[in-house]
Formats: sequence, C-alpha cells, structure tokens
Amino acid sequence: MVIGRAKALSSVTWSAVEGGGLSVISFLSLVAFSRVLAPSDFGLFATALSLLELMSLVCNLAFHDALVQIPVLTERHKNTAFTVTLGLSVLFSGLFWVVSPLFSFVMHSAKAGPLLGVLSFVFILNGFSATLTAQQRRDFNFRTLAIRSLVGRLAGAGIGLASAFFGAGVWSLVIQQLCMAALSSAILWAACEDRPRFGLGRAEARQLVVFGFNAAGSEFVNTGLKRVFVMACGVLLGVQVTGYVNLAFRVVDTLWGVSATAIYQVILPIMSRMQDDRARLVEAFRRAQTLTCLVLFALYMGLAAAAPAVVTLLFGARWLPAAGFVTPFCFMMLLQAPRMLTVPALVALGRPKDILHAYLAGVAYLILAIVFVRFSSAPVVVAIWVGTEVVYAPIFAFMLYRGSGVTPWMQLRNIAVPLIASGALYGGVMLIGDLLNGMLNPIAVLAISGGVGGLLFLAVVALLDRETLGEAVILVSRLRKRPLAEGV
Repeated sequence: MVIGRAKALSSVTWSAVEGGGLSVISFLSLVAFSRVLAPSDFGLFATALSLLELMSLVCNLAFHDALVQIPVLTERHKNTAFTVTLGLSVLFSGLFWVVSPLFSFVMHSAKAGPLLGVLSFVFILNGFSATLTAQQRRDFNFRTLAIRSLVGRLAGAGIGLASAFFGAGVWSLVIQQLCMAALSSAILWAACEDRPRFGLGRAEARQLVVFGFNAAGSEFVNTGLKRVFVMACGVLLGVQVTGYVNLAFRVVDTLWGVSATAIYQVILPIMSRMQDDRARLVEAFRRAQTLTCLVLFALYMGLAAAAPAVVTLLFGARWLPAAGFVTPFCFMMLLQAPRMLTVPALVALGRPKDILHAYLAGVAYLILAIVFVRFSSAPVVVAIWVGTEVVYAPIFAFMLYRGSGVTPWMQLRNIAVPLIASGALYGGVMLIGDLLNGMLNPIAVLAISGGVGGLLFLAVVALLDRETLGEAVILVSRLRKRPLAEGV
C-alpha cells in the first residue's frame, strides 16, 4: 500500500494534533480538579487507575500492532480480534470486582474497592473500540482518531469537573474516565462503516496472538513500568504522597507530550527513509539527538528551576510538596530525552528485541528496589524512580553502539552543547528568581527569570556551536521539502 505525500503529511499532522491536544486538555483539567479535590483523592484514584491501565495494556495492545502490520487483513482477523478483546475486557472487569474488597483492605479505605470496581467498566467500553482503533490506524485515518479522542477527552473532562464542583469528590475522576471511554467508543463506531462483528477463527487467533505478543511486548513493559511504580507508592506510602507523585508525573508528562510529540514526528520519517543507509542514518541520529536535547533540556531545566512557583500558581499552595518531585523528575529528563532517539534508531536498524530487553532490565531493577529498599520516604521514592533512567542509559547506549557503531562518547558529544546551555539556563532562572522574590508578583518573577534564562541558553549555544541552531532549521525544512513515508 503506497501512501502519497499529502496523505502522509495529513496523518502526521493529525497525530501531532491528537497527542498535543490530549496533553493540553488533560493538563488543564488537572489544574481545575486540583482546586476542588484533595491530594488524597488524587492518590487513591491514581493507584486504582494505574492498576486498571496496567491490565488494559493487555486488552488494548494484544492485537493492535498485529492488525496494523499483518500483510493480508481479513474480516475473520478483525472479528476474531474484536471478540477476543471484548471477552478479555469483560473477564478483567469481573476480576476487578472480585478483588475489590482486597483493594480496600490494602489501601485502608472502604471506598477504594467500589471505586476500583466501577472504574473497571472502562475495560468493556474500550474493548468495543480497540479493534476499530487499530483498523483506522492501518488505513491512515488519523483524523477520525484525533477527533474522537479530543471530543471524548474534552467532554469527559467537562462532565467530571461539573461532578466535582457539585461535591462528587473522588468519584468525579471516575465519572470523567467512564465518560471519556464511552464517548470515544461511540464516536468511533458512528464514524466507521466497516465495523467488526462477533466471530472467532482459530487460525486467525493463533496468528494474531503470536504476532501481537512480539510486537507489543516492549511497549507493554515500558508503559507498565510507571503504573507499577504509582501502585507501589499508593500501597507503601499512602494516598497523600501518591497524590503529589501523580501530579508531578502529570506535569512532566504534559510537557513531554506537547514538545516531544512534535519532535518525534520530524525525526521518525527521516530515520525510516535512511534505514538501508547506515552512514546517513547515523548522521541523522546525531543531528536529531542534538535538536531534541536542545529543545527538551531547555524546557525541563526551566521547569526544574521554577517548579515551586509553577506548582503554587497552577495548583495552589497545598500542592507545594509536589514540587519536590517535579524538580528531580525534570532532571531525570537529561537521561530520558537522548534515549527518545535511540528507540526509533534501533527499530530502523532492525533490532526491536534490544528495546524489549532493555525495558525488562528496568522492570527487574524496579521490582528489586521495591522489594529490598521499599518506599520509606519521599527522597527514597525519587531516588528509586530516577534510578530507572540510570539503569537505562548505559544499556541503550551499548545497544546503539552494537547496532550502529555510534560509541557512547559520540552520544555524549551529541548532547554536550544542549547540556551546558541548559545548565546556564537553570542557573539564570534560579539566580534571577531569588533576587526578585518578594519584590514583584510571582508571575512577573517567572516571566523575567525565564526570559533571562532563555537568553543565556541561546547565548551559550551560539558561543559553543553556532551550527546547532542551523541544524535545527535544516531538520524541520527537510520534513517540508521531501516526501514523507515513501513506500508505506
């Protein structure tokens, strides 16, 4: 199947709109909810949702990549995937109701079990649309997917916030989640004419299961890691601290979703076009890694320096303890941002199993840390989570070297200028913020310190390597001038 330039560009655009739009809506609703609900409400909900999302990955990812990538997709494939997915959804929902009393016991909260049980209906609601979602992605109908996601998220947030303001408490978050899932599925079913039906093919099921397990394994492990961490926080430290941790994750992830999604859309097509030319792919990796770190280091170091002021302004003074998590999580991005380029590079080099092995090492580390160190305090929680990136960094660096010949030293050189420049930005924001604190209102302090930090960042980049800014322009212009996703 050949996708033309216009179709490919439209797909990339709508994919970016969906990712960025969902991040913005989610963040704005988080700000609104934080003004009404207590940190303990967020902590309890985050623990239950992490458990649900972890199991949802089994339903949502089991056949997704198989349906997208299988060479010849038949009606029996789609019907089999739909039937099995929905069956698993009903099964998991029932299991959650069975274990809900145990969840109440573990969380020391009588409402924890019923909350988990009601929230589990999301399994079934998402089960109706999982196969259609994969089918739309296979056909490059990203516009339909973006519209249903954005409308569902926006309407769900509105209904949930209305419930919160009328006193629904933590149940307003459950209502938001259920409404989002129900509306998203309903919109997708209404927009699609080719809908799956109940049916089961033994050969098709076997093919989908084998392919789906290999394709979705690394994504399942990587995505599930944070869910396991949040659940452990809820059980070992209580819902209050988990509320702060969850808010910090949401702040950091929102910035990642808005900025990194756009960058990823630029570099991935460039790398995929060069998968058969090792030298060009390595050069594209070098330039893309520098660009990515240039943008993300600046954003996250600025947020790290201003975390207390940002958290207080957006969420209120009672959420100030969350800033103690936001700052180290931002510093963690100094390791995570370079790794964002390593994953597509390994895929382009035909080494997806390396990614899965690296993520499994992260899971093993986290489990061992939880078992032997436990979460005795907030600093320990931060150290354990930051440790996952410390584990990942050398593993991914070695795997990239083994697959491409890019040495760890070369990888460090790629990020040297952004790292030094972001250090100057961090120092500038901290210094100006301390000098102006108490003299001006907090918003003015943020604006001035951020402006000074930004100027310092640009000055250091221009001083150390003027070509870096030019390379950023070249990367963006290549995406516009050359056809995207040729041969897809």
